[in-house]
Amino acid sequence: MARTAEATRLKESVKEAIVELMQEEPALFQEMIVEALEDMALLRAMKEGRKTKLVPREKLSDLLKGKK
Repeated sequence: MARTAEATRLKESVKEAIVELMQEEPALFQEMIVEALEDMALLRAMKEGRKTKLVPREKLSDLLKGKK
């Protein structure tokens, strides 16, 4: 039971800290959210990339340079 009460207090403290950050430093809060979303998107792309076949380095380099 003590563990549940402790978890509840921790949850409330985290909520309060997030609300305070949103109110006092909205730009920082926004930056943190954007970073988290970008990290999630990168992780998803990496997982999807593992499902496809590998591309030779030269072909990738040519694509990045605009060659066909």
